[in-house]
Amino acid sequence: MKFIRLLPEFYREVERLFRQQDLKNLLEQLPDLEISGRCNCGDSFCSTFYVKPLRQLNVVEENIIGVKQGKTIDLRAENGMVNIDIDNFDRLTTFEVLFRPDVEQELTKVFMRKRINKR
Repeated sequence: MKFIRLLPEFYREVERLFRQQDLKNLLEQLPDLEISGRCNCGDSFCSTFYVKPLRQLNVVEENIIGVKQGKTIDLRAENGMVNIDIDNFDRLTTFEVLFRPDVEQELTKVFMRKRINKR
C-alpha cells in the first residue's frame, strides 16, 4: 500500500520534516513509497514500518557491494519519535515511529500488530 494513501497526515508531516532538514534526495522518494510491512516487536508504543526501496540495484551493487544499513536520521518530530533508516545506496527502508497513536491507528487498518508474549 502507498505510504501517502495509508498515512496521509503522517506523510505530510514527514514531507515537512524532510524539507526542514534539507533531505532533498529522500524527499524525492516519498511520493512512490510503498509500505511493505510493520515491526513485529509487539510493543504497544511501536508503529515502525518498512518500505520497499524504489531504485532497483544493478548486479554489481546487489552481488558485490551488497545492501547494508546506511544510517539512521532523527527527524526531530514534534510528537513521539520518528527516525528513518536508509541503506548504503541512500534508499529509504524503515520509518521508526514510536509513541504515535495516530500512526498506529491507521497502520493497524492494514497491518495487524503481532502480539508477542514477553516474559
